[in-house]
Amino acid sequence: MPSITSINDYQSFLIKNTHIDNQFLPGYFYTYHYDYKQDMNKFLKYPKEVRDFFDGRPLMYLMNRYVTQDGNTQIARGINLHYMPISARIFWVNALQKIAPGYMEREQRILIPTELIPNLTRKTSFALKQYNINKVKYVRKVPFSIIKELLAFIPPTHEGKSYDEIAAEYRLFQPDTRIIKG
Repeated sequence: MPSITSINDYQSFLIKNTHIDNQFLPGYFYTYHYDYKQDMNKFLKYPKEVRDFFDGRPLMYLMNRYVTQDGNTQIARGINLHYMPISARIFWVNALQKIAPGYMEREQRILIPTELIPNLTRKTSFALKQYNINKVKYVRKVPFSIIKELLAFIPPTHEGKSYDEIAAEYRLFQPDTRIIKG
């Protein structure tokens, strides 16, 4: 594989090695276009390329889908690995492999038992995101076979920062949480 050295290289690699899959089932990794424009003020200090990397085209392990209490909005909830430092991404994917040994190699769905979610997300809760499915377009399923290659890419906002610095910066970014709570 050619070295991924920029967000553009990363995005190209992702598109080239994934396929359209509108099933959007929990237990798989997905990437998609997400309309985050209403959350723009949070991201203005970053160039558009970086904003698009984090929430414009997330890399998410989909944990579950649900409808809000008012019945008006479908939500996709999962871990957006773009927010996590490399060490946390690798820990997280290794934990998935321990939960379901061999599943990634066979490209099988990995559903996380509800009782394990707090343990898996304790240190990475800032990467646990909720997305309004009405704003999700062009869903692409990401094969488990390329996950580790994707995890090795360091976005510009993570370069030279500690885990705690990254976590503090991204704890505030919760797309659409004002509609979702409850």
